[in-house]
Amino acid sequence: MALYDTFIDRDKKSNWFEFHTRQALWFGMIAGAVAFVALAWPLLLSAIVAGFAPVAGGTITATIWIYVFAMLVDLAVFGVFLVLALGYSRRAARGDMFEIPLVSQITRRVGVKR
Repeated sequence: MALYDTFIDRDKKSNWFEFHTRQALWFGMIAGAVAFVALAWPLLLSAIVAGFAPVAGGTITATIWIYVFAMLVDLAVFGVFLVLALGYSRRAARGDMFEIPLVSQITRRVGVKR
């Protein structure tokens, strides 16, 4: 939704709407990047383990444990971002003007206009 609203030109956009749309877009991009890393690291780690393990049975066991741990990490990451997104959604629905701390830190470094 935020990506769509960023590129659609509406006649009447309030500063509040633009600010929160921009924050939602950056929050979504950050969450997507974190999700990609959370899903990709077990593949990379299991490839490294497979390259160094001399015994095939040990490689399979290690790979299974890597993916078990990765599933737990993925669930935790999903839970954190779900709780954050729902909290931000509730605040925006009430009409609050607020900054998402992680987004504001990153956009200040990148130099995104506010």
